[in-house]
Amino acid sequence: MINKERFIKNMNLLHFLYLFMDYESDQMFAKIIRLLKNEFPADENGFSEIEHYVFDKNFGKPTSESELESIEELYERLTKSH
Repeated sequence: MINKERFIKNMNLLHFLYLFMDYESDQMFAKIIRLLKNEFPADENGFSEIEHYVFDKNFGKPTSESELESIEELYERLTKSH
């Protein structure tokens, strides 16, 4: 299993690449998503916590429907469920 420090580094890199997306960073972004999804695969319905955090929750930013979720909190939640 990926350790917390490496997970945080990968998620921070994803966020950086997401902000400055171009063809080259898009390729790296996709590779990192695949790496993290290998560690924390989608459930039987195809729901991926990694993709949900990145795309739906905009890297854990708070909304009117949810509170801030840090990368560290995401890691803790994911490792408890696996």
